[in-house]
Amino acid sequence: MKKTILFSLLASTLLMAENHTVLDDSFKMDPSLALLIGTVKGTNSYAHAEVIYGLEYGFNCLVSDMLRQQVQITNYKDKNLKMTEISVNPHYMINVNSNMQIGFGPTLGLARVDNSQDKDTIFTYGAGGSLVQNLNETLFVGAEAKYEWSEDASLSGVNDNFNNVKIFVKAGYRF
Repeated sequence: MKKTILFSLLASTLLMAENHTVLDDSFKMDPSLALLIGTVKGTNSYAHAEVIYGLEYGFNCLVSDMLRQQVQITNYKDKNLKMTEISVNPHYMINVNSNMQIGFGPTLGLARVDNSQDKDTIFTYGAGGSLVQNLNETLFVGAEAKYEWSEDASLSGVNDNFNNVKIFVKAGYRF
């Protein structure tokens, strides 16, 4: 059920973004693709930081060009534990100057957790902030930090949350 809800939300967001001519002919979707790399640390006292990597597809929201939607797919591995997550992250973007923006907003996602003996899919939610520096018309770099809460995953009979802090940098291309 959780997968159906998230993927329905993602699909409807992408479809509505393409249907911009209904509201305003001046709307510019401004799609982008970025590589992500950084660190993730669970909030449990025994957790330690691990490398996280992934991809981000971004585009302007239909409602306002101040809202930028980011769909991220991230992955990390810690010994026998693997976690792959897809999340949607709408950010309200504020122009600092003509080449730099800061943003903040919520994050909603689904994560597939695998400890090599058992697997579970969990719902994640949180909040984060970002900084984007445009290098030219097509290239950009940025940084993002977010805190995510999660529902408990049941792996090998043990229930545990995967609350975490993620900090990463990104380098991308606008189409």
